[in-house]
Amino acid sequence: MSTTISTYDYPPSPAGLMELIRAALLKNLVQLVIRPGSAVEATWTPDGVEDTQLGPVVDEDDVEHALSNVALREVSPSMNPKAMSLLAHAFVYLSNRGLAPTYFLCPDIEQFLDWVGMPTVVPLREVGGVSEDKYFMGIRLRQIDERYLPADKLVVLGAKLPEANVADAVAGVVVPYE
Repeated sequence: MSTTISTYDYPPSPAGLMELIRAALLKNLVQLVIRPGSAVEATWTPDGVEDTQLGPVVDEDDVEHALSNVALREVSPSMNPKAMSLLAHAFVYLSNRGLAPTYFLCPDIEQFLDWVGMPTVVPLREVGGVSEDKYFMGIRLRQIDERYLPADKLVVLGAKLPEANVADAVAGVVVPYE
């Protein structure tokens, strides 16, 4: 079986690197060597024809294609609008600084879920591994000791990468339970 080796300039941003890795994973990837600041080398087996271009199989901006391939469901707001508004403000604050919200930290997860109006019959997805963290809106939710945060407040941490650890946070927003 023949393989093709292609070398690409190292992308200028983490998002560009993720796009390159994603494109490589869509091929029959054998090996991907990343040399930070230098180059990215992809070794893959071509499907029938020699194709040395890494790139999306479909136009990533094709809205019609995206809408035809997803199950759409109309939702009605049942959660606390004030809580959702405060969380949105925290997200905008972090986003305007080039950060992604990475963690919700609260003294009591049940109190947090009650505040946002999350139905008790809806279980939160667990992160797994050794962590007791859960996911809420795709962001990790962690219960912390009350000595670090008053019982009526939540902290939203932000970092440069969405999958960052707590220690990677570079900003935080204190959100009062109102």
